Amino acid sequence: MSIATIPTVVLKRLIKLQESREALLGKVAEIEAEITKVFGGGAAAPRGRKPKVGRPAAAKPAKRGKRGKRGATGAKIFAALKAAGSKGIRVADLAENLKMKGQNLHVWFNTTGKKSGKVERVDKGVYRLKA
Repeated sequence: MSIATIPTVVLKRLIKLQESREALLGKVAEIEAEITKVFGGGAAAPRGRKPKVGRPAAAKPAKRGKRGKRGATGAKIFAALKAAGSKGIRVADLAENLKMKGQNLHVWFNTTGKKSGKVERVDKGVYRLKA
């Protein structure tokens, strides 16, 4: 089919549709630019490709606090166990007092605490110093 055989009405309709398409593509480009601004100004992904998943390029990982001295955790735990006395202390309470994760304390008791020979388990999640 050549252009000469296409009716003018159809050509006008195609022109209107093409103009609408271009306007919409312009709006999409504006939206993509706005999204790029929100995520730190990195280059927008080319059309037809999946954007990279993950944190934006401008985001920086959070800094960790300074590490304590070697054995400082054990010293804190032993001091808390001594203060608790013969009845012992729950890991959840100890975690709250020492501002540590309970899971980390459980691991400490089952590795370092067990090796030290100074700690005994009274009940599930409750530890004390050996008498």
